[in-house]
Amino acid sequence: MADVFISYHEKSAGEIVRQIADALEKEGITCWYAQRDLIGPGSFAAIIAREIRNCKVFLLVMNEESNQSEHVKNEIGVAFRRISEHEKMSLVLFRLDNCVLSDEVYYYVNRFQITNGNPSDKEHIKKLVKQISGILGYALSSSNDKVEQIFKKLTAQKISLTEAIKELQKIERYERDLCLIAQELAEAYHADWNNDLAKQLFKQVAIGQISPAEALQKLE
Repeated sequence: MADVFISYHEKSAGEIVRQIADALEKEGITCWYAQRDLIGPGSFAAIIAREIRNCKVFLLVMNEESNQSEHVKNEIGVAFRRISEHEKMSLVLFRLDNCVLSDEVYYYVNRFQITNGNPSDKEHIKKLVKQISGILGYALSSSNDKVEQIFKKLTAQKISLTEAIKELQKIERYERDLCLIAQELAEAYHADWNNDLAKQLFKQVAIGQISPAEALQKLE
């Protein structure tokens, strides 16, 4: 099964999806998208559902056409079934145009940060690859029992961020885990993680040096 399932409208976004998949796979991240991979025996719907149920990242490539696509809405529904059951899967939203979300799509994705991308700007794809690489690094790290226990205690508010960092420092991949905690904080507070100042400030938030409000104030 692939690391990343890409949901998109084939006719309008097929070429940009191919570019995204190529860029991810050059980094060793496996991708699945229908235009290339929907082959072999079996029900198309069953194959797609199986791939979504087993991916680590659900990448939704958004534009006006995908916004209205019933197939894309079905795929989002399968993904959110996993999220509602607290399974380990991340949702990444990459918008190609200025589409206004339909009510059905908005219902599912309104609480997630949307990354805007220009199909003709390869820098946006590089940033997307970096974002997904970071998420998968967290997913791999979280398979470590000690790291998983720390994150469970943190999300259950049994320990503070500072206490979590102290525990993470005892683990080999501390620097990466710290970076990913900070990235999640930035996204939670709708800050641009690709901004170097934001990275620095939210790392300070992660270790308890400043509050999220102070970080946001410095970013304004």
